[in-house]
Amino acid sequence: MRTFHSLVIGSCVVAAATLVLGCSGIRVVKASKAGGEIALIGDREGAMEKARLEMANTCGGPQNYDIMEEGETVIGTHSTASSQTEAGHSWTGAPATRTSGSSDTVEKTEWRVKYSCKGAAQPAPPAGAPAPAPAPTPQARVIHEVVVYY
Repeated sequence: MRTFHSLVIGSCVVAAATLVLGCSGIRVVKASKAGGEIALIGDREGAMEKARLEMANTCGGPQNYDIMEEGETVIGTHSTASSQTEAGHSWTGAPATRTSGSSDTVEKTEWRVKYSCKGAAQPAPPAGAPAPAPAPTPQARVIHEVVVYY
């Protein structure tokens, strides 16, 4: 009986984890050996777990990256418009119509995470490009983003 009870509880835990992680995802916006940017899609907590796995894979281990920035990023707009026409009569009694309308534009956003890989070498400048400015600190890192949809 005890084994059956443990099996039922274990199954419930696996099912709950599948529901949480199953409603989330990530989209790699940018990736390089120096770091990247990831968009989180769906449930932020589950998507962040997937993003951590992606950052660890990109940077060579779970302790080899730093999250530099995360937050909402505007990725576009969504507009809606409507109009309404009313039939009636003018003050002289002639048939007339009146039309009124409105529109609304909302910014479409997603949650993004920018990260850098620890110890990553900075990319070499293209041939003929001016010399880059010296790094402000010996531990300067490239910033990348992670995007989260919800």
